Amino acid sequence: MSWFNRSFVRLSSVVSSLVSSLLLAAFAAAVLTGGTASAQEATSTGQTVYVPVYSAIGFVSTERFDVAVTLSFRNLDQAAPITIRSSVYYDSDGKQIRDLLDGPTTLGPFGSAQILIRQQDFSGDVGANVVVEWSSETAVTPPLFEAVMVGARGTQAFAFTSRGVVLD
Repeated sequence: MSWFNRSFVRLSSVVSSLVSSLLLAAFAAAVLTGGTASAQEATSTGQTVYVPVYSAIGFVSTERFDVAVTLSFRNLDQAAPITIRSSVYYDSDGKQIRDLLDGPTTLGPFGSAQILIRQQDFSGDVGANVVVEWSSETAVTPPLFEAVMVGARGTQAFAFTSRGVVLD
């Protein structure tokens, strides 16, 4: 057997072993997580959800860096609508600033809506948050509430996200 053939056989053996290990790890992960890709299996007819929204972040030592926030509401149910009852914006001290919605908003199955808090809106500050109340006439897959923060200064830009946490 030539040097090349022996090297190829050893490399094939290593690759085969690596692939087997990866498949075993994937199988173990699937078993440990119940074998499902579903993020949420419980259903609900309504919740109150806290969403951290950073309308500013600390920069250097004493400066703040103002950012734009896109608050995203996503109905994850494939069959039923949900209604966003309110989306109340609070500042760092927990003081209510305003309801970001003009009134209840209904999202159809897999529907979504977004609200923009402009970078020039300084009312929220570093510890801002939004409390969202939603409901549905039938039990549905709970929606996803997510904030996407984007900022830029000169040639530097960044983006990050935060997800809502169910309060009740």
